[in-house]
Amino acid sequence: MHLRFGFVDVVAVTSASVAAQIIKVHDVNFASRPPTSGAKHMAYNYHDLVFASYGPRWRMLLKL
Repeated sequence: MHLRFGFVDVVAVTSASVAAQIIKVHDVNFASRPPTSGAKHMAYNYHDLVFASYGPRWRMLLKL
């Protein structure tokens, strides 16, 4: 189910088979968190581990 809360798109998964497909096949599409103004100011402009977009920088931060 696709919901829209203001400017944020939310996907609600209600079956185990769809959840397994999202986790195994489409994990990169759902890996990043939506940007918020609080995260921008508290997380060094989205550059810390929690709010960084999935990619090379995120993997490097995870190793630290």
